[in-house]
Amino acid sequence: MNLLRGDIARLQRCTHPLSGARDELPRVKPLYYSYEKEIVLYARFRNLQYFATECIYAPNSYRGHARTFIKQLERLRPRSITDILASGQFLSKICKSLHQNSSQNDKNRAKIMQISGGRLSIQTRSTCQKCGSISSQPICYACSLLDILRRLNSPGLKNDVQYISVDRRTIESNAKTKEIACIEDLVTENSTKKKTCACGES
Repeated sequence: MNLLRGDIARLQRCTHPLSGARDELPRVKPLYYSYEKEIVLYARFRNLQYFATECIYAPNSYRGHARTFIKQLERLRPRSITDILASGQFLSKICKSLHQNSSQNDKNRAKIMQISGGRLSIQTRSTCQKCGSISSQPICYACSLLDILRRLNSPGLKNDVQYISVDRRTIESNAKTKEIACIEDLVTENSTKKKTCACGES
């Protein structure tokens, strides 16, 4: 998904079996190169507890469409998944070296910034301004979602028509439209029902 979105910052953190080794939040992925079916078989063989119920809205989310697309590619070329992993690792190394050696690669960096429309940014780990947990944003994703839920429950918004879409990187909000990219919430006038589309992101 990060490769399809062109999310360079997250691509660097997810394309290696060991990520954040020098960070406060290291992550180890021992089954990184295993397929989903193999991981499920391993969990069942080892009697490991795992959450197997899929959200009913997940197939219509961006992750669901990306999974379907990759499965279709895999039918045509069985190595598609491993090729995507290799491509992500290669791009991650290029962007990491570009960031570290920016003084030596000013021309290349300027060219890439021009091609990407100035959207190439390397996120750094910090702490959330509200809860103090580790986050790559000034306000972590959990606190951002809580703020949105509080605003939806406020009396001033109950009679307004609000459309919310969720983006993991940016949160834009104003009185009429709020955009956030994997959760969609439609609150209609004179109705107490909400239609929520969860993204299935972990």
